[in-house]
Amino acid sequence: MAEESALSVRELDEHCVNLLFAKIGWCENYDGGEDPKGNHGRLRDHHDGWERYNFKAVDGAWCYGYLIPSGGWNLPAVEPRSGWTIIFVAPLEGRGQLHPVGFYLNATIESYYYDRPEYDTHPMFPLDAEGNKYGYCLLCEAKDAYLIRAMNRGAPYPRIPGDRFGTAPFRYGSRTGDRFSREYYRLGREIVDLGFRLEWPLRP
Repeated sequence: MAEESALSVRELDEHCVNLLFAKIGWCENYDGGEDPKGNHGRLRDHHDGWERYNFKAVDGAWCYGYLIPSGGWNLPAVEPRSGWTIIFVAPLEGRGQLHPVGFYLNATIESYYYDRPEYDTHPMFPLDAEGNKYGYCLLCEAKDAYLIRAMNRGAPYPRIPGDRFGTAPFRYGSRTGDRFSREYYRLGREIVDLGFRLEWPLRP
């Protein structure tokens, strides 16, 4: 267990001002070494997903994450684009109920997909199952990226109510939104608080 690092109420509030839940495929490590499991379109058609690298710390400093678009290639139209807490959820072992698998703090949500930076320094970096370069739309410092270890992805972390998600790839949590948004806000606070107690950032 990681050393307990309880957040104050103020710190927890600050982390959850801009809160987004993102549904992705299941991996244990998200460092590129395994094929994601799940049922979104890319995984069904190609058994490959760009989220496979979501917790790979490039040069030990930055994570470049993937968010499934909504309807074609539509990414969240948010302002501001920086300062987001993004909680990744996935079906347990690729099927069944949604569980949190990790989160970014102080992340940036880009308005487009960009090629992963590894292609600039490693021309032979792998291509995806369709022969395209892997891309990213999220940017987070490794010190603010928390991967939830697979053994912790059941209890004590809460299950995510999939019926509230529906077919949407992402949902917002809000302190003052509708009932579902407030429910996700409550879940987000609980997940981030537990993450600080039980996990380690990718880079201390």
